[in-house]
Amino acid sequence: MSVLSEGRHVRTPLNRVGFERIVQLLAYPAPDGDGGARLHETGIKVIDVMSPLVAGGTVAVAGEYRAGTMVVVEELARRLGAGTHRLSIFALVPGAHDHILRGSLGEGSRHSGVTVGPLQTFYFLREEGPWTSEEISALRGVDSVIRLSTALAQLGIYPRWIRSARAHGSSTRGWSSASTWRSRRARREALALLDLPADHPLPEAGERMRARARKLQRFFAQPFFVAEPYTRRPGLQVSRADALRGCRAILDGEVDEVPEKAF
Repeated sequence: MSVLSEGRHVRTPLNRVGFERIVQLLAYPAPDGDGGARLHETGIKVIDVMSPLVAGGTVAVAGEYRAGTMVVVEELARRLGAGTHRLSIFALVPGAHDHILRGSLGEGSRHSGVTVGPLQTFYFLREEGPWTSEEISALRGVDSVIRLSTALAQLGIYPRWIRSARAHGSSTRGWSSASTWRSRRARREALALLDLPADHPLPEAGERMRARARKLQRFFAQPFFVAEPYTRRPGLQVSRADALRGCRAILDGEVDEVPEKAF
């Protein structure tokens, strides 16, 4: 299947009802096999641990204005573009700010799709405003969802990932065991405590877990390679195994005595 550019941006925000159909039309064919799947390892802690990417699969990057959507897409291209495993990325950006696309793809470019090595990326406009739980749940047909929000900017946490509100987060395709899935659910449940008001009463165990969740949230911060010219900090590659060990150490209380700012 060939996808050709008309030399202009789409001006109508994506209809959520049609998203799954668009994914079916544009994504790479699903890899042949026995039903199992191999996970992409990006070296980005929060993605590999919380929103893992399936090799040969699909991912939606759901961002708000100034949430770093284009930066995350460019970072994925930087890290995975020289590999061999295909990945289809569907980036959804606020419709009122299509200059983001022009700035990212080049001022003279009007393409709505970009291919870098085995990665293909499609950009779609969406309505303004934060993503709702219902909108995230409607992004069906993709293996993973990377949800970005400006809310973490005030905490200085980058990338600005927040947990997806869909029923099961990313697709279970590619998870090797039920225990792995349960441990991921435990991390999500811990982070969900951060949505409660700070003065919301919790039992002692709950307060302790909320403190660990704040450390986990900061642990997921990570310098990006594409941001080096702006942050003056070298990009960081972290294996999934190391990221998981860090998560376990935090949630199991092994670093309870370490101050939060150290993360």
